[in-house]
Amino acid sequence: MSFLACDDETERQVSTVVDAASGGFDALTPDAPADAAADAFCVARGDLSDGGGTLQSRVLYTNDFETPNVPLVVNCPHALDARGINFLYGTPAFQFNQVNTVEGVLLDDPSKLYKNPTGKGGRFALGMLSSVQDDKLSLTFEVTGKPFLNVGLDLSSIDVQGCGGPFGVTRPVMKVSLHETIGTIHSFSAPGKLLAEGTIEGDSSADPWTFAWTYGVVSLDASQATTARVSVVFDLTQSGYAAFDNLSIVASSQAGIVDRNNDGVADDIPLCATTTQVCEWNPTTMAFDMNCRFVDAGAGE
Repeated sequence: MSFLACDDETERQVSTVVDAASGGFDALTPDAPADAAADAFCVARGDLSDGGGTLQSRVLYTNDFETPNVPLVVNCPHALDARGINFLYGTPAFQFNQVNTVEGVLLDDPSKLYKNPTGKGGRFALGMLSSVQDDKLSLTFEVTGKPFLNVGLDLSSIDVQGCGGPFGVTRPVMKVSLHETIGTIHSFSAPGKLLAEGTIEGDSSADPWTFAWTYGVVSLDASQATTARVSVVFDLTQSGYAAFDNLSIVASSQAGIVDRNNDGVADDIPLCATTTQVCEWNPTTMAFDMNCRFVDAGAGE
């Protein structure tokens, strides 16, 4: 059988050949140069922390909001946790700041008003108002020296029963802006210089209680920052109320690069697989079968 894997030292795919008769492993050897697929460059997960250096893109923040610091509770009927996003999701390294009541949203609400036909968004998301009060949310990062901060997220309009709602919904628009920041947390009362801004627009939902997710990306030019830190600010400007989820913020030398699957790896980085392809040797055809299976790398199959 043959293993195809990535050698952490050379960061190249290599193959291990097993002697079919003895079952013993031959030495780990690079594939033949003609095998372009096995000669592909990849990066070991342990080598991803580049300190802002050599890798083209670096994930600054990624969260699908499925693992809050504490269990979400409905304290703002019928589906919202209004205890504050920093309380729910903040960490010592990532401190949220907000204006008004940005909430955690339980997509499977106890009263079963919500419908989520695609399943996107999982159990939890974040939500904010554009009307009645102007909710905002921010995250602050150290400047990396990379020219772009790319922000990707899923966005959907959704209404709220109670807590002042229903608010009415329409096609959601999220403004995402980048500001210079003097301190460690963005100040909404004294925001720093605006460096860049853009919008992510969603689709109209079938009704106020059905999620209709749209994924969007905003690329913010950070090249003119003169401070040690910058802040990304989220401001829903249209839809009454809306939810957003699967957030990633990536510093990159290219616009548009995010971490769409929230695995902590920028989408332009070829990550070495954590599984290994195992192909059986066929003594009749004297070749490896194409019907391969996958096992954990280094499992000693």
